[in-house]
Amino acid sequence: MRIGRDKQAGNIYKHRADVLESMRSPRPEMTEMIKKFAAVLSLLAVTSLSAAAFAQEEEVSDAVDQTLWCGGLFAAVTQIEGVSAEDKAIAEEKATAIYTQAVIAMEEDGIAETEHDRLLEYYTGMAVDELTTEGAEMRYTAEECDALIAE
Repeated sequence: MRIGRDKQAGNIYKHRADVLESMRSPRPEMTEMIKKFAAVLSLLAVTSLSAAAFAQEEEVSDAVDQTLWCGGLFAAVTQIEGVSAEDKAIAEEKATAIYTQAVIAMEEDGIAETEHDRLLEYYTGMAVDELTTEGAEMRYTAEECDALIAE
């Protein structure tokens, strides 16, 4: 799967516009979670695997579900061809802030640290799948994801 200008990217540009419009923050340093996302995204691109290949539907709290998916949404923006460096930096900051909340939520839910990477891969794949599948319903809106940062 390639995120970019090919036909398989489907409606990514429509969703990208919503995501980019919602960004307004300066850039922080890249975190380990963003690096892990990039590795997962590369794996998905090379092997053309869908999110379903990584895991079955998870039973997690709403907080974990939303923070992992929204982190994947913003992290995906950092990998899209044609997005400006400034917008990528803003998306990276938002992904970092949301992934930090995801780790806290997973710890509060008693999810073992050894499961964190697997859940990150699952939700990243799901977000990428929804962004690149034409007509796919987004799990959360950019506004709902932005609201996590304002909390």
